[in-house]
Amino acid sequence: MIKNCFVSIIIPAIIQNELLDRCLYSIFACFKSFDYEILIIVPNVANFKYESHHVRIIQEKEKSIYGAMNTGIIYAKGKYMFFIGQDDIILPEFENMLKYIKNKDPDLIISNVFWGRDKIYNNVKSRYFLIHKNWCHQGIVYKTNIVLDNNLFYDLKYSIQADHLFNIVFCSKHIKAIKYNHCISWYSANGASTKITDKYFRIDFPQIILTHYGYFSFLVLLILRNTKYFLQNKTGIRHNHE
Repeated sequence: MIKNCFVSIIIPAIIQNELLDRCLYSIFACFKSFDYEILIIVPNVANFKYESHHVRIIQEKEKSIYGAMNTGIIYAKGKYMFFIGQDDIILPEFENMLKYIKNKDPDLIISNVFWGRDKIYNNVKSRYFLIHKNWCHQGIVYKTNIVLDNNLFYDLKYSIQADHLFNIVFCSKHIKAIKYNHCISWYSANGASTKITDKYFRIDFPQIILTHYGYFSFLVLLILRNTKYFLQNKTGIRHNHE
């Protein structure tokens, strides 16, 4: 079993199926130069079995996808951590990204993601992008000690957008962020976040921005929301801002 490694890849999973197998094979195929571990966080370890010293099957401590991701944070041994869904795929560009950042020692790596059938999601480096919309987490790599030192976990109050809050809080720290302007994964775009609005997060969002980014960012958010409201009433078109 890997004791220390460069990156921990955390996969919340419900069942062992061909989609999870595909995700794992994509990881195995990508890594040639770096030590890594795969943490599959599951509701029942008895239902999962993989023959690889890179893979650890771990019982989730709290139910829900974010509860599983929190369990992954607790058990991660890598210098960096990366979250991916069981129906997503890591691309060979992932290891090229690790080579690019190895001697730069960033706290956060922001990359792009192939999204669904015909889209590239551009994760913009600026933390103020998070006032407008969230990053796609299949393109984000975090330094593990920053997460642990700040006791940063996903808030289970938010069933859909806890990762948005996670990113905001992470970026409110004094961190070194790097943009790697290539796609490191493919996101299936089948997650709940593409279909459902987190109403509790939306209600709390202004206070979240005020608390972590300050008054100026709070005012920018209010302007964005008022502009959205104006455009909706003028054109009848809905715009997907927070």
